[in-house]
Amino acid sequence: KEIHFIGNHVVSDSTLKGFMQTREGDLFSFITGSGSYRESIFERDIATLGYYYGTIGYVRARFGKPEVTVSPDKKYIFITISVDEGKEYSVGKIDFGGDLLYGRAELEEGLLLKTGEVFNTDTLRRETLRLTEKYSDLGFAFANVIPQPVIHDDTHIVDFVFEVDKGQRVYVGQITVTGNTRTKDHVLRREMRLYEGELFNGTKKRISRENILRLGFFEEVDFHQTASKTEEGVVDIEIKVKERS
Repeated sequence: KEIHFIGNHVVSDSTLKGFMQTREGDLFSFITGSGSYRESIFERDIATLGYYYGTIGYVRARFGKPEVTVSPDKKYIFITISVDEGKEYSVGKIDFGGDLLYGRAELEEGLLLKTGEVFNTDTLRRETLRLTEKYSDLGFAFANVIPQPVIHDDTHIVDFVFEVDKGQRVYVGQITVTGNTRTKDHVLRREMRLYEGELFNGTKKRISRENILRLGFFEEVDFHQTASKTEEGVVDIEIKVKERS
């Protein structure tokens, strides 16, 4: 029936509700299914709200246990969520550690996180993916880039060290296509920029996926890479597609 927030001053109730899958019911709820309560979805909503606060610099935002009350006729529930938004945090020092195959200047080139700017969890996510792809372009398909934050509550600054574990350099093994019942394999393969037998390259993999999606034949295109069971230093790629109606 109603979702209410307490303690939020920076973000309005309506904005927070906009990020939630759990919705208040309306006249058409019996058709749309809105207004129904499912605990698993609600827990995911709370995680989404926490992530959103991180995108606007409030990395310490916390949510209390929701208070749920039921109407006397047992038809409706009312949800009250307490919010502790905390303070806005900015980006501090940025450093790199681990397997550094690039110079610092190269790693900082195109860096989306800027010292002094408001911290943003989504920018951090995209930055991590960018650095991961940078290493995969050298053949390290399973490179792992882990951002290690150091939060300074006294100055409201977040320092970061990107720890890199490059893993093993690998070559492309077998490329298979699954899920295509009407579209021939060669239609997808001619859009590929990553080929069997060559050194793995993350950028070529991304461009290949974008090319296949651009065909307009598929709702979903996913590349799954796994270490070959028969050859060391080789990664097999399965292209899973879901065709449009």
